[in-house]
Amino acid sequence: MQEAHITYALEAAREGPLPPSWLGCAFDLPAELDAGAFATALRGRTNRHETLRSQLTLSPRPTPGGRLQRMTLPAGAVSIHPSAVGDFTDGRKLARYLEELFDSEAGPLGWPGYILATISRPEATTVCVAADHALTDGYSVLLTAYEIHTLYAAGLAAANGKPAPVLLPPTASYLDFAEAERTAAEALTADHESIVHWRQFLTEAGGRLPEFPVPVSDVSGSPAAQPGGYTELLDASTAHAFDRVCRAAGGDAFCGLLACLAKVGHEITGSGEFRTLAPSTPGRVPRSPPSAGT
Repeated sequence: MQEAHITYALEAAREGPLPPSWLGCAFDLPAELDAGAFATALRGRTNRHETLRSQLTLSPRPTPGGRLQRMTLPAGAVSIHPSAVGDFTDGRKLARYLEELFDSEAGPLGWPGYILATISRPEATTVCVAADHALTDGYSVLLTAYEIHTLYAAGLAAANGKPAPVLLPPTASYLDFAEAERTAAEALTADHESIVHWRQFLTEAGGRLPEFPVPVSDVSGSPAAQPGGYTELLDASTAHAFDRVCRAAGGDAFCGLLACLAKVGHEITGSGEFRTLAPSTPGRVPRSPPSAGT
């Protein structure tokens, strides 16, 4: 998937500026920023993750296995370079500046492909993280805030001569994992159980991937662009209650979410079947297509 993402970017770059492809998150650190402890935290995080120290580029000698080669710096070879931008009093101007910064710096073809910005004020420091999709995904975005919080606390403790809090567990080799995944994928044959399941899944849908249950188009009849957005559906206590109900029924919160979507699909279309796709657990080949039915 990394190769497909970067290959597409290389081809698209010939026609003009690339569309943004970064993922990001924002979170707060307590009080004003301790720049030394923050730099220590970022170095520690970079040392923990090989993908943050590596880059995929076109190989001068492409092989049948791929067009790209990966270059990786050893742990400890990356340094942090801070720079101060200035003061902002208008939140919209600040948001526009950050978006333009992330669009220009966190891309698939440059290095390092990720950038962090801090917004300092007396009561707290907001950290904004952006990384190209070739380097991160939804799972790792969720872990970013906790990891930086933990490493920052350790940096503060060390600077003040205090015992360091419990550090994060060691990470396994991402590159070894990627190689093993690709090797396993290239060994698949048409009669592999996973391939058979997927073929059946697509055949039952008329050879097409699942689609939204009703037409989605603009006034001209063309497919409408997919909008982005964020809506909080449940607060913490309600989310825990929803999870308990799902587990009591033999599933989990994700199964419950699929069931809700299936129910809405039935209410909209009257169909007794709901077909969808969802990401599988990282590192596992799904034994059957992720689907739900009513």
